[in-house]
Amino acid sequence: CDCTSLSYVFILPECYYEARQTLNSLRIWLSEDTKYNDFIQTSLKLLEEKYLEAKKAFEINKSQLSQIERRAESHRFQLNKLEQENEINEKKYEEFETRLNVKEREYISKRLTYEVYEEQLNKYLPKSNETQDNIDNHLVIERFQQDLKQLSKELPKLKSQVDAIQTRINYFKQRKDELIEMRNESKRLEHEIQLALEDKILKENYFNRIQNCRDIIRNIYKCRKTNDLPQKIFYDLPVHIKHDGDTEDDDLFRAIRIVSRYIGRDWSRFYWQLPFYPTRGQEEMSKDIKHIDEKYHRGDVFQ
Repeated sequence: CDCTSLSYVFILPECYYEARQTLNSLRIWLSEDTKYNDFIQTSLKLLEEKYLEAKKAFEINKSQLSQIERRAESHRFQLNKLEQENEINEKKYEEFETRLNVKEREYISKRLTYEVYEEQLNKYLPKSNETQDNIDNHLVIERFQQDLKQLSKELPKLKSQVDAIQTRINYFKQRKDELIEMRNESKRLEHEIQLALEDKILKENYFNRIQNCRDIIRNIYKCRKTNDLPQKIFYDLPVHIKHDGDTEDDDLFRAIRIVSRYIGRDWSRFYWQLPFYPTRGQEEMSKDIKHIDEKYHRGDVFQ
């Protein structure tokens, strides 16, 4: 490239200007980036509050739905029993209706007979006082009196039987009304369950969204708090933060634990074989081994 050419001389100032603009933009971005941690921390705090509120609302809704479902289950059990009882009662109802009609007719017939006999007796009694020694008249009066006496015994029993049958029929009707009411209540409970279930789904979805957002922001915050984040970004390495919940179920954790338990003094030879990103030179690794050996007395294990 001929730097003395006229075209190069004219374009050089413009390149410098663009470079300065780019550098200024980068400085502004870096300046704004220093405030980003505070912004994330504030956002995380707000999300934590929303998370707790959403979790509480979700748990309350789950509890309410569970209570409604238990009530509905108990109600369905009682309704099923009443349905079975009603099937039996409907068959008995016709039988009791027939018996009631028979007993009512019998009662009415005997009561009318009683009234007629009583009326006739009242007619014959004055004649018995007027006509002396009238045997036929006395026989009629005596027969009426006997029949009235017998009817006076039968009528209360018949009335009691009629009332008992009517009470039983009224009970069947009452249970039928209760069945209709329970069917309506069952529909109402099913509708209430459906509404509570829809509300639970909405609250669960909202809770999951808040939880996911919180976890993402928390992970971003943890990543930005690490010292090696710029190096990882520069070398295009995966940015991963060990979660607080990682346990011995993690494969890497188990492998490290087994190696640390049995490696003994061979740890320094193993250290030389470890991959480092960015790559560390032999001098740096020698310093690492010396530092670890002096600070943690790693070479004394299993002595």
